[in-house]
Amino acid sequence: MAEGKRQGPVFVVQMTPNVVHLREGDSARFEARLEPTDDPKLKVDWFYNGRPMMTGSRFRMFSDFGFILLEISPVQVDDCGQYSCRATNDYGVAVTAATMKVTGDKNVVEDSQVSKGTIDKLARLEGYGYEREDSHHEEEITKPPQFLTTPSDLTLPEGSLARFECRVVPTNDPSLTIEWYHNQQVLSVGSRIKTISNFGCIILTVDDLFQRDAGVYTCKARNKHGVASTSCKLIVFGRQGVDVEPQISSAATNTLRKLEESLYRKEEIVPDQEQADPPVFITQLQDNLNVPEGDRVHLECRVEPRTDPTMRIDWFFNGRPFNTGSRVTTMNEFGYIALDMNCVYARDSGVYLSCYQQLGYCYDQSQAVVFG
Repeated sequence: MAEGKRQGPVFVVQMTPNVVHLREGDSARFEARLEPTDDPKLKVDWFYNGRPMMTGSRFRMFSDFGFILLEISPVQVDDCGQYSCRATNDYGVAVTAATMKVTGDKNVVEDSQVSKGTIDKLARLEGYGYEREDSHHEEEITKPPQFLTTPSDLTLPEGSLARFECRVVPTNDPSLTIEWYHNQQVLSVGSRIKTISNFGCIILTVDDLFQRDAGVYTCKARNKHGVASTSCKLIVFGRQGVDVEPQISSAATNTLRKLEESLYRKEEIVPDQEQADPPVFITQLQDNLNVPEGDRVHLECRVEPRTDPTMRIDWFFNGRPFNTGSRVTTMNEFGYIALDMNCVYARDSGVYLSCYQQLGYCYDQSQAVVFG
């Protein structure tokens, strides 16, 4: 951070103080905006009723470019309480908080009111423990991307920061790719230009503006079902009395720009030249033995490398592909792998296998035993 910009953290946009009218099974989303956005020592922590929050299959946290996000899905009655976000750096501390209320149905009978045979049929229809047909697997995402919000046109002076934001759906499509264009040319990241795309939130920032940065910026979202795009304009006015024209030749300017891009742009991995190591589990799955019927089972492990886009995870139950359902959720974020199973039955007993595929593959397994 530059000498002139030293400051403690400040929440320029606070979290909505009260999140109400939620029912069990809904999704909760807490958002805030924080400054400064370029402090490498800034630390963001989340708390629930004054105690540090732990990540899990239902909780997702994100912090970058001053955008703070906490997502809880699906919510439960036990999630009611106060959620606070604390930002800390070398110059101070800032806190923002919100209270969430979740309404449950007090008349719900948790014990099953149907026979075991009917439960097994429902499980088979749901796909639990059985390999689904391809058509069912693809039902989740069958539409092209759609922009819910679009970036705004900006008029800014030289030297300032331009920030473009938009939102896109679907948010959970692994085939979705985001590209930015400046005057119909692919925009490359660099020391002044940064992009981010997460949870459907897309951000582009251009720092220390020059007049050459003016023009039309286009964001394109693409998946296997189609393409969507949105555009906005940026006008940059010069400083009075300052000669903003380059004092070097056009060829030298292009050379410097390519050098800057080469320093910050990640080179595309060519499959024939891949030298990455196969994945390795650094923590193992733990057995869950003698679990009472109706309880919850949680399996987790960690794998490296954490940021390889070519990797994928598969779960197996007793050697067969294992699909999620109403009782089963999985998570795979930054090398953290988890499987949660609610209201377990005796038929859930068996061997669970987690397998990661890349240039090579590795696997980890655990055993769960449920007694009635």
